[in-house]
Amino acid sequence: KGVWRKKPKEEAGKVTGKGAISVRWVDVNKSEDITPKYRSRLVARQLKAHDRSGDTFFAPMPPLEAVRSVLSLAVTEIGSYVPNHDPESNDRTQLSSVDVSRAYFNARTDPSEPCYVQLPQEDPDHEHMCAYLLRHMYGTRRAADGWQEEYSTMLVQDLGFTQGSSCPNTFSHSERAITCTVHGDDFTSCGPKSQLDWMEHEIGQRYEITIGPRLGPGKSDAKQAVVLNRIIRWCPDAIEWEADQRQVEKLVADCGLTESRPVTTPGQRAGHQDLLEEKDLDPALQSAFRGAAARGNYVSQDRVDAHFACEEVCRYMAKPTT
Repeated sequence: KGVWRKKPKEEAGKVTGKGAISVRWVDVNKSEDITPKYRSRLVARQLKAHDRSGDTFFAPMPPLEAVRSVLSLAVTEIGSYVPNHDPESNDRTQLSSVDVSRAYFNARTDPSEPCYVQLPQEDPDHEHMCAYLLRHMYGTRRAADGWQEEYSTMLVQDLGFTQGSSCPNTFSHSERAITCTVHGDDFTSCGPKSQLDWMEHEIGQRYEITIGPRLGPGKSDAKQAVVLNRIIRWCPDAIEWEADQRQVEKLVADCGLTESRPVTTPGQRAGHQDLLEEKDLDPALQSAFRGAAARGNYVSQDRVDAHFACEEVCRYMAKPTT
């Protein structure tokens, strides 16, 4: 994809006043342990927790409601808008999911902000050469914002979509009756079958993509797909949304509750005396507690039954107690 051009290491120091940014391989299992699906990616280490530059590096991310709204449009009548559930129609309403592979590598860097990274050790030139980035790389500060600008320009200027005013990751095409939301590199869209065919073709002409199952009312349409690690099902009278079960299983394991039994109430309110007798949690366990609390907060977006319990747990993230 022409992500970089090799340059002498000395050039990085002369241009930026510092050496090339270090890199590392990150291996992630995108599936389950039984059926692993590993992704290995070379990542730059420019994003640091103790960045004192004063710059803000921000790329908008749609709220979960954006995806839910797209799914809702597949089955909801709003004013003059009526979804087409005729299973034989070529314009029947469907749900499309498209994943852009190696998305950040499609966004060109700004020459006014030169960025150099180290070459991986597998490269025979890594000892005396570095990489001048021509395209954004995972782990660099401008990568997410660069990709957001890239796909937004493609949808608006090339394909004729209108960008959302309250959520810049949501797009609509009034003539083709398509509504789309983009979460990172995942495009989730609702619209007529023929128009979604057009959209997927156009995106595929520009990027390397993976097209997920097309949900819809037709006999040949898929009835289940995975969107943002949630299971989406097209049922005869509704669309079902199931939480990411892997996160639930990890949370249960982290809390040592694998063999425990459920209770009828979401929690037990501690008395005043109980709170007075509480002691600060061992510092070695505080990170684990905060990680589990954050995971619970994430899961609670899809699990209404866990809202109260997860909210109560998060109250103690700043100062965990035993």
